[in-house]
Amino acid sequence: MKNPWEEINLEDYENHMKLDSVKQLQTLNFIMKAQFGEYPVATAMVLGVAGGNGLEHVDYGKYSTVYGVDINENYLEAVATRYAEKVGFGALKLLKANLFSESEKLPQAELLIANLLIEYIGYDSLRTVERHTREVNMNSVTYRRLTEEDLAIFIEMRITQLREEGAKDDIDLRPALNDYYRRHLNDGTFVSWLALDGEKIVGTSGMSFVEKPPYFGCPSGKIGLISSMYTDPSYRRRGIAKDLLTKVMDDARKYGCGAIQITASDMGVKLYTACGFVHNGNFMQYNL
Repeated sequence: MKNPWEEINLEDYENHMKLDSVKQLQTLNFIMKAQFGEYPVATAMVLGVAGGNGLEHVDYGKYSTVYGVDINENYLEAVATRYAEKVGFGALKLLKANLFSESEKLPQAELLIANLLIEYIGYDSLRTVERHTREVNMNSVTYRRLTEEDLAIFIEMRITQLREEGAKDDIDLRPALNDYYRRHLNDGTFVSWLALDGEKIVGTSGMSFVEKPPYFGCPSGKIGLISSMYTDPSYRRRGIAKDLLTKVMDDARKYGCGAIQITASDMGVKLYTACGFVHNGNFMQYNL
């Protein structure tokens, strides 16, 4: 037997929802604008996306992927037409699923939006959906060193990280990054560990070794500079970044570094503080 929502015409539904006596379409649009803007996440999933109301508020400089889920295939086709550009380059992905019986089909996402859906599927079903979209089998995550064969993916993840941290510059960094990593991997002054789920790279790290004139805080003069600390949004808050950080810190000790430095993003401050990093208010920079 078909779900009743598979039979409801989208135009009829939206016309009813925006009536002055109802105003749910307008209210939900206002709420979703706040939801998309409020949380420090890079992936989101809208359950019961209908015709895509509210998706115009997605900042794709912030979000790497937004999923729209609905049981009505006609609704999804309407969203694909209304947001053809976003669907075309893969930032908006549309999925047909019955959330009562097919929640295992859903990918992981950091933010779940189910503003009206809960009254139709119930709390227990929503919790099942949440479990499927949040679970990662940590036993499947392995670690190994970066190789030159990994650089294409590594560089894309580095650029994604910089964009998430707010970089707006319209510069193609790929050639310069490729040159840098190849030179310094070969001479041993850059090391990196990767986290993988099967063959998929889900986390990166990096440590560059530089040498300065010795000073009292670092008698060896050797300093490790951390960069490229990035975890796929679906795998965050599971200890992967800490594992990667520990590995490159161990490499810095073996290299003889007397200090390790990083310019931490807002998301990374808690991790680095927990690992013993302290703020150095004397750091200044001059851009040439």
